[in-house]
Amino acid sequence: MEEVVFYKEWLSLSKREFRILMYLAINGSQRANLSDMCRWFEVDPQTSNRNKIRAAIEELANSRMIQYSLTGRTYTLSLIPKETEITLPLEWVRQIMRRERYSDSVAVEVVVKVLLWLKNYGANRFQNFQITSELRIGTTTLNCAKKVLRDDFGAIMQNIIRTKISEGVFITEGQEIYLSAWLKEE
Repeated sequence: MEEVVFYKEWLSLSKREFRILMYLAINGSQRANLSDMCRWFEVDPQTSNRNKIRAAIEELANSRMIQYSLTGRTYTLSLIPKETEITLPLEWVRQIMRRERYSDSVAVEVVVKVLLWLKNYGANRFQNFQITSELRIGTTTLNCAKKVLRDDFGAIMQNIIRTKISEGVFITEGQEIYLSAWLKEE
């Protein structure tokens, strides 16, 4: 099964920056102008969207995530490998990306980032604040992404760990999440 290589160092980046990196991880180095890139991401190639992509490219280059060259209006983009690789099956990533609607409102990039974090962390006990602080997302967004991964794709199995402290009173100590061996078919 073909795999896509992501890097842990990408997980704290903005959705726009992560989207560019995800595209390059899947498709390899690319040559395109900003309008072509807008079409990759299915956004209108208006000036404001082109400017946002240009700014994201600059930020990624400044943080040494990508290297690029500019000839006229054509960018050549390529990834700079980082230290900690996280791989996912290409078919999983494509299935998450092509889904028309999720059961909850959450961006594709967030769903992929949460899945990558969970795979990298392994089947260890954790609390939501660990993910939200590393991914720079809110708790509600995290819960939506976990729900999509669990309910829409069957990609995770979640075990909440609670301790009874008195009659009818429990505290949540954390959770363990296990990745499925495959995603459920649409």
